[in-house]
Amino acid sequence: MYDRTALRGFKGTATFYLEICSSLRDLCSSGRPTAEQLIEAAEYLSGQVGVSCHAWSQACVVLGRLQAAVAVIVMASRLERGAVIRFRDAYFRSLIERGARNTLFLDRSLYALRDHRTREVGMLAEAGVSMAAVSVQGPKTRASWI
Repeated sequence: MYDRTALRGFKGTATFYLEICSSLRDLCSSGRPTAEQLIEAAEYLSGQVGVSCHAWSQACVVLGRLQAAVAVIVMASRLERGAVIRFRDAYFRSLIERGARNTLFLDRSLYALRDHRTREVGMLAEAGVSMAAVSVQGPKTRASWI
């Protein structure tokens, strides 16, 4: 049956989300966070990318906590890649509205981010740069970002 959620059956692992969003990596105390730890990190990240507490709470009610977290991760990933989002809270609220109308397709964004990440890794490999050299900063403990 067709999945009516915004993720539409997309199965992202914790590692996948950490790979596409380096800001999220900095907020997780483990390289393999649980779903709840990812959600908590995304909640904190939402404030860093300009999403109000009210919009985050609204997203959790409308989309569910996991999908709200994924929407923040997608938004943060786009910002990391140079996207210009002028009114970030309004943009996030538009995602919530689309989710309420079942017209939000986070899976498409995640596939695009995965493909972009694959191209980045390929270009770095061609240039002889290892991913370990790019990702030298380790995860921070929860206390360090409070």
